[in-house]
Amino acid sequence: MMDNALFLQHLHDLSLEEGRAYIQEHIAELTDYDAIGNLLADEALAKLYDPFVSLNLAELLIFFGEVTHHMPWVSRPKGTFCFKLDIIKHV
Repeated sequence: MMDNALFLQHLHDLSLEEGRAYIQEHIAELTDYDAIGNLLADEALAKLYDPFVSLNLAELLIFFGEVTHHMPWVSRPKGTFCFKLDIIKHV
């Protein structure tokens, strides 16, 4: 089982392609998709001062949801499309 904070830290340091590969490699070690999805969403929003990191994390969040077929954060009022737009407008 992988620590969620460690998983998130690794994603910070990776490109989009590397992050996608990392998610696929370690998906079996993750147990709480809700917690990880929420961590990714919160971190992407918290990094708006660094829009490229923020957008990368948002893209990885969407990919994570596609891979796991688990996207409860889409039911948030903004949804993923508006979530990405919020980040893009800060670029």
